[in-house]
Amino acid sequence: MIGASSNYGEIKEPSASNKHPWFGGKFKNFVVFGDSYTDETRLDYFTTHNNTPPPVGLPLPESLDASDGGRVWPRYVSKYSGAKLYNYAIAGGICTTSIVPQARATPKDLYAAILETEIPTWLAESHLTSALSPHEKFYTGSADDTLYAMWIGVNDVGKKNIFIDSQTPGTSLTTFTDCVFTAFDSIYKNGGRKFVLMNVPPLELHPIYATPENMGVPPGSPDWPNKPSNLTEVSFKMYEYTRAVNEIIKFQVPFQQLVAKRYPGAKWAIYDVNSLFKDIHQSPGKYLNGTTPLNVLDYIHHCQAGGTNCTNLPGDPDSYMFYDSLHPSEQVHRIVAQNFMDVISGGSKFATYW
Repeated sequence: MIGASSNYGEIKEPSASNKHPWFGGKFKNFVVFGDSYTDETRLDYFTTHNNTPPPVGLPLPESLDASDGGRVWPRYVSKYSGAKLYNYAIAGGICTTSIVPQARATPKDLYAAILETEIPTWLAESHLTSALSPHEKFYTGSADDTLYAMWIGVNDVGKKNIFIDSQTPGTSLTTFTDCVFTAFDSIYKNGGRKFVLMNVPPLELHPIYATPENMGVPPGSPDWPNKPSNLTEVSFKMYEYTRAVNEIIKFQVPFQQLVAKRYPGAKWAIYDVNSLFKDIHQSPGKYLNGTTPLNVLDYIHHCQAGGTNCTNLPGDPDSYMFYDSLHPSEQVHRIVAQNFMDVISGGSKFATYW
């Protein structure tokens, strides 16, 4: 594995003969879009400034207390690669606000979205000077040295939207997948050519959606007070949704690139984080490197209603797969980042290339 220490398990650097001549792994700028799995401090800015966005051109700081309790994967990719990070992800984000009925929309529902906020912010900042240094451009990259990654879907198919059939009438799973490519249309028109699309993780294994034998959180829990009582049905339904979305993505990328020729000259990789997460769950000893017994069922950070009175379980955080009932631990974020480096090298078993 590129940049990985032995603490990350037995995944080895792929031989040159097995590498796909995709990208070469060299890039100077890293632009990412997504939700809480990717956000560092963008949502924090909104919530501490009366739901107003950061000024265009204002660099946002790194977070050491993101959704995993530490750094998130794109920050690690930036550190491993030396690339400058442009992070537009917003925690709670979905691909498009069109799936959320306006009657129940909160302020965050109206701005935490790739299509309506994240992409427009990137497009504006890619052509402006820095808010901190008026004589310097905010972004100085090019199509050759900039890599774009998107990881979205956890909230789109989740317990506040499509999963409970509460989305806008006439919208569906394909509304979500179509939105992903509409977002890439804008990136492409702005000069982007190197894309990594990360699929939806196996949410059916996350404690919030897991079966009883996988220690799924019970009905009435602070994380989901009105959760249905049949945990097995909840988990199986989530499996069906994530599987459907990932199958659509698997076939839609090559169709759009090779058949429809929607993105001439672009290079694509689908990063199969779904399979990576399943491998971590099934073989934690290959990935988790904490000094206490490894745990892929329970989670570190437990809170009461409203996210209050939070406590952390004892033990080494790097022994856990999950930070809370929905979010992976920082160690898993490191693993995602290490394998991302493998993906862009062109030799990952968790990637498909076009």
